[in-house]
Amino acid sequence: LSIKMRFPEFADVADAIIEFAIDEAREEVGSNWTTGYNIAIVYLVAHLVASANAAAASGGTGDSGDIASESIGRLSITYAQSAASNSDATADDKSSTSYGRRYIELLGRNFGGPVVI
Repeated sequence: LSIKMRFPEFADVADAIIEFAIDEAREEVGSNWTTGYNIAIVYLVAHLVASANAAAASGGTGDSGDIASESIGRLSITYAQSAASNSDATADDKSSTSYGRRYIELLGRNFGGPVVI
């Protein structure tokens, strides 16, 4: 898994942080996934790293807004909303980042809703 190759916006993130996020993602994305296991890990790792970066930028609260602009060289991200105005999003809320929303989509493909017989 090459997170930094897939998401160059994380090029300046320490390898140890990426490795920790990979370990955490592997705990959540189990071997019972029928499709997209590696892709799900990649997007969950990106979500975890982006959430950690947003938490650090907002004083450690874990809240973040939608990204209004971003740069790849020297990683510069501007959020559309302040952390205070986005009280519904938490570091645990996977819908708070585009990476997390993609992960949710992959999760749905593997574990859809209940089946009624």
